[in-house]
Amino acid sequence: MANEWKRLMCLVFGHQFAVVKEFYPDQRMVGCKRCCRIWAMHDGVRAFVPWDGDFTRLYSDRGLL
Repeated sequence: MANEWKRLMCLVFGHQFAVVKEFYPDQRMVGCKRCCRIWAMHDGVRAFVPWDGDFTRLYSDRGLL
């Protein structure tokens, strides 16, 4: 129930973003302090997408996670 409340708060008021891990100056993992969701962010291609297993494999293979 608490997690649903946090997601609703983010839906209404927006996420509370914070950088979780910076891989390179233009690539980072970003998370919400409130709902604990995680996204991949890349400045060069202006991408902001949900973090998934593909990103985990990509950065793990490079030894960055």
